[in-house]
Amino acid sequence: MIRFLIAGDVVMAAVTAWKFKMLPQEVPLFYSKPWGEEQVADIWFILLIPIFMHLLYFGNIFLCKKLAKDELVMQKMFWVGNGIIIFGFTSIFVRIILLVT
Repeated sequence: MIRFLIAGDVVMAAVTAWKFKMLPQEVPLFYSKPWGEEQVADIWFILLIPIFMHLLYFGNIFLCKKLAKDELVMQKMFWVGNGIIIFGFTSIFVRIILLVT
């Protein structure tokens, strides 16, 4: 699963490097807020997406080791959750970068 996490990081870094010169100063990041200026954040806020992805990933691993040492089904559920987290956060990051450039 760590390979999947690294692959997600590589994809995010590659898309950022590919579109870096076209990135605006501000990006729409807070889609839950009303349309307009409230959704917009500085470009460095986009780094919160991979940071939260890693925090959730390692938090899931910690919980898996604490709560599901001997239960195979629970461990599989945590691994599936980690896969969903990695795929979801990576796709959100890539989509935002591609939409603003």
